[in-house]
Amino acid sequence: MQFLLESLEDLDRSLRALNSRLIVLRGSPLEQLELAFERWQINQIAYEIDTEPYAKERDAAVCKMAQKTKVKVLRRFGHTLCNVDALLRRADGKPVTSYSAFLTNFNKEVNANPIVVLDPPAKLPPPKLEDAGIHREHCGGNTKNIVEDAGRHEEIVKDASRHDEDCFRRRQTDIT
Repeated sequence: MQFLLESLEDLDRSLRALNSRLIVLRGSPLEQLELAFERWQINQIAYEIDTEPYAKERDAAVCKMAQKTKVKVLRRFGHTLCNVDALLRRADGKPVTSYSAFLTNFNKEVNANPIVVLDPPAKLPPPKLEDAGIHREHCGGNTKNIVEDAGRHEEIVKDASRHDEDCFRRRQTDIT
């Protein structure tokens, strides 16, 4: 657990260097977003559209709540890159049967709907171990150990490669 949280802290540091932030909310999406809207006076949210039935239901509820609280919603496609339903509409509702037809429809859809990048919130701290009910004194420095182990393993691999190269060179000179 500590490794995961240290990784999240590292991700947050990396995002901050890019003028962004990692935001982690725990619990029911609707309850947590409602609290976040109030606590941070949020006026706009953005999320990746999911095509799964549960996600569609959840997202509809989030949009309804956002509309009631006058929070603007920006929805973007991520892992599908664009609107799967729009791709089907471009192909008259039928799945395409060739890659070139898919690319034609895909390029039209992506060009019609470019990605918008939002400014990050200024004050949202990353999660702490204590927030999850875990105390640091009960945990080891896993991230540090893993990084040190990776360095040791890298040296072992380099040594093995040098040994293999030496053996190969010796075999080449012995074949006469």
